[in-house]
Amino acid sequence: MKLYTDEHIKVQQELLYSIEDYSLGCLFLVDAIQDLINDNGYTEILDYGAGLARPTQLLDLNHQVQYFPYDPAIDKFAKRPNPKELTLVINVLEYCELEYVDQILEDIAQLTKQSVFIALNTRPLAGIPPTIQKPNDWWICRIIKSLELSYLRQVGDGFVAIAEPLNVKTTLPSSSPKGVVEVVNG
Repeated sequence: MKLYTDEHIKVQQELLYSIEDYSLGCLFLVDAIQDLINDNGYTEILDYGAGLARPTQLLDLNHQVQYFPYDPAIDKFAKRPNPKELTLVINVLEYCELEYVDQILEDIAQLTKQSVFIALNTRPLAGIPPTIQKPNDWWICRIIKSLELSYLRQVGDGFVAIAEPLNVKTTLPSSSPKGVVEVVNG
């Protein structure tokens, strides 16, 4: 299953290595992510589209966790991983190529044992506009083709979602990101 072009990988590499805060757009989500991990006792975390894997260093977890960064644009993180309990997909989907969105979401579902945490922002990140500029409902329709949404909150011009494979129930985080308004709760 094709997920990206070689040209797309080259562009992502240039952005990751030339713009210092390109992969730091999720810092305001750290509390919600760490609560999701702590509350559910996840011990395996896959960071899908990890970039340089910097934000995870800020997590304050109450148990031992194995962290697996995966990013085809970073040589040391490019090897396809095995499925993990929790998959983080933070500011990734909107920077993919439009023609591969459905395949990427299916790939995320295949690599997830229990839950997926998705953060999607339609505003520019580090001054770089998203590759795909579509409204939230377009994204949600794409996501539910591959994953079951259990939680969805609007965050600014984007959203945060928790989804999972069928027959899996996730404990929602005990704290929520600042400035979040609940839109749907499945």
